[in-house]
Amino acid sequence: ALNDLASKFIVWPNKRKRKAMSRRMTAKGFKGCVGFIDGTTFPLSQKPAVDGECYFDRKSRYSINGQIVCDDNRRIIAFYAGWPGSCCDSTVYKKMQLAKDSKKPHFFSPGEYLIGDSAYPADRGYNTLVPAYRKNMKGTDIEAFNMCIAHVRVVNEHTIGVLKGRWACLRELRVQLNKKEDMERILQWITACVVLHNMLLSQNDDWTSDDESSDEDSDEPEEENESENEDESDDDEFIFCRRLKKKAIRKGNERGGILWYRSYYMH
Repeated sequence: ALNDLASKFIVWPNKRKRKAMSRRMTAKGFKGCVGFIDGTTFPLSQKPAVDGECYFDRKSRYSINGQIVCDDNRRIIAFYAGWPGSCCDSTVYKKMQLAKDSKKPHFFSPGEYLIGDSAYPADRGYNTLVPAYRKNMKGTDIEAFNMCIAHVRVVNEHTIGVLKGRWACLRELRVQLNKKEDMERILQWITACVVLHNMLLSQNDDWTSDDESSDEDSDEPEEENESENEDESDDDEFIFCRRLKKKAIRKGNERGGILWYRSYYMH
């Protein structure tokens, strides 16, 4: 029954709602941001019967990869799961419908984008995904921008923490994955929890940080063997990100901003 409500409670924001979030994010230097994306894993209690080694993740568990997209109010507006836990976030993200159809106005109007960590690829074509830099060069504007990114996208980590804190079953799915029907059952299980999460948000249900699950929700991005030019951000393809970086750093340095705060209290 809960899965039948998914189309009502797990909804991508319309143009008006995206514009409203963009306005709220402008105060933090990220005008155009309409959501945050992060990956998590849903551990399995047992090794899958078929291709079980593919589900063995870097935390030495068998799990399923999940991609969670939320807004600044911790509402989950999109999620995608079902790939083995060994898959990196960038690979699974590319399989999502919003990644495939990112140029369609249903998902993004011009200038709108998601924010993610450095595990995700920069969307050079349509600029609908802005990740942190992988090379966090200390004392540079890259480090400052990464700090600004981390400050705003922490809401996604909180969202995942609340989701798993409310429904501890997501910390270990006690389903033997033997066949396609078992995976469908798992995905229905996860979907039901996401629906309930959003339903409670609609009821203004309070949830404190003390109640969040911290076991699975602070995944560091995986290292990928890619050669990168440290001056890559100076290519014309990255002009959108360069401009965004300048605006975010400028806002962060204003009184009360994350960069101002760290500078003020660390000196």
